Amino acid sequence: MKRTLGIFCFILFLNFAYGALPAPMVITKYGAVVGSAQITQDGTVINEFMGIPFAQPPVGKLRWEKPATPIPWTSPLNTTAYKQGCIPCMSGQVESFGATEDCLYLNVWTPDLQGSLPVLFYIHGGAYTGGSAADFPPQSWREVWSRRGIVVVTIQYRLAELGFLTTNDSRIVANLGLWDQNMALRWVQDNIGRFGGNSKRVTIYGGSAGSSSVSQHTMSPYSKDLFQQAIAMSGSAMAEFARGTNTLDFSNLYFKKLKCDTAPDIKACMQSKTLDELYKVEAGYEGSCGPSSLDWLGFAPIIDGDFLPVQPEIAFKNAYNIPIIMGLNQKEGRVFTLEANYPFSVLPPGYSKYTPTSFANYIATWITSRNYATSENATAHTDIFSFYSQNTTGANDHYFWIEQYVRSYSDYIMNVPAVREALAKTAAGVPVFAFIFDHYNNQTWPVTFPCQGSTHSGDSPYVLDAGFSFTPTVEDVATANNIQELFVQFIHTGNPSTNHINWDKFGSKLEYLSLSEKPVMKTDWFGPSYRFWTEAMKKYSYDFISGQYWK
Repeated sequence: MKRTLGIFCFILFLNFAYGALPAPMVITKYGAVVGSAQITQDGTVINEFMGIPFAQPPVGKLRWEKPATPIPWTSPLNTTAYKQGCIPCMSGQVESFGATEDCLYLNVWTPDLQGSLPVLFYIHGGAYTGGSAADFPPQSWREVWSRRGIVVVTIQYRLAELGFLTTNDSRIVANLGLWDQNMALRWVQDNIGRFGGNSKRVTIYGGSAGSSSVSQHTMSPYSKDLFQQAIAMSGSAMAEFARGTNTLDFSNLYFKKLKCDTAPDIKACMQSKTLDELYKVEAGYEGSCGPSSLDWLGFAPIIDGDFLPVQPEIAFKNAYNIPIIMGLNQKEGRVFTLEANYPFSVLPPGYSKYTPTSFANYIATWITSRNYATSENATAHTDIFSFYSQNTTGANDHYFWIEQYVRSYSDYIMNVPAVREALAKTAAGVPVFAFIFDHYNNQTWPVTFPCQGSTHSGDSPYVLDAGFSFTPTVEDVATANNIQELFVQFIHTGNPSTNHINWDKFGSKLEYLSLSEKPVMKTDWFGPSYRFWTEAMKKYSYDFISGQYWK
């Protein structure tokens, strides 16, 4: 309380000392924008611009079209508040998020309009079906990044069916959400110098689906020259969820249900539909807009032969030379398996009842039943069960078995894809810096529950200063300072090592930084799981991790 009061008084003093700070104005390529001047806790003045259009509203005849260049305006735009987010996948979410189709806006925070500062370009997560720039408050970008000499840009992009529905040809092109992100990157190249940013020192950064988007931009010929560095936290283009396994099937479902599948002009037919009509399409279980499977996304990017020309396994063999930080949490899958209500989730009191039989049934129902040949099912099941049952203390160790369930899902959705990407890029000569967010505050998950450890997005309060839902400890503060310092160093220089924290590149020993209050280099970044799924399981026809058949 005393600290909060002190900060408040300090800011009042600064406002008095500075007087009324003038509203900053920048002349962009398309017209003038007027923002606001904000003061950080250490007294840095940040110029804040929120809600700048980087494309025309994708409505009417522009729905399901590539983003169009903004129409220039003559009167200065007031850019002092977040715009509404893009339409998520369910009508109830639209009401709670206050979303709209007119959503292609970005935000800029800059400490020096006359500078030539490095740029951080952030892509929000949300499984390609939700999320917005407003996921994090403006002060996160001001306090953590901009006051440290960085120009920050955050964006929005079309989601779910409006962003990824496709005929996979010229009628409705694929990957519109990625094209939106690309358009925002092009806006940065054309305009960020007017905000004091250096268009030749751009770092793209994303978490979850934002992370897999980052990974996808590193393999796209359309994006490769628009940024120089990347940070990918919890998501890879090599994961099945990022490959749009269900996109074409769910697109065809929408076409058929809306009676557009036989229309002379399928795009015009779809453009004529209201949002309510879109929401009436039965598309999987409530909340996912996708099927009842481990890959529960109905709409996501696909390999279209254009924006994403080839599968990432091929693309990364000749990866563009873009230095990248790749991070994972300790137990990525917990939030999906034990905290959410997906078809495969386990919720209390199931934790204390989970047995070897439960885990064996999970493997049979959700893994080996997929695309393994019938003749392979039994032996594949045995191999998977044997790998995850090592070190068991017996059938009654319920928490051990549920830990293996969570571990197997973590390996599938995040861990193994990330290691594969890191190894492929390293082999191509790309500097890769890997880490595990190895800090955990047990106030975030009941101590009597299984799977204690950092989970998906558990890093966000530390790296984005998004606010703790608990009273932070000295260790929490030290960890936050460390990860922020390392990322800031990388954004400025392309190398995250600092004077007191050494971060070696990823290599053949799977080197990674164990990132906590006392960071230390370690080896074998999720190595056992990588080797099992990439080497031992290659004797089967199907690769469960990628959702592809082995070539």
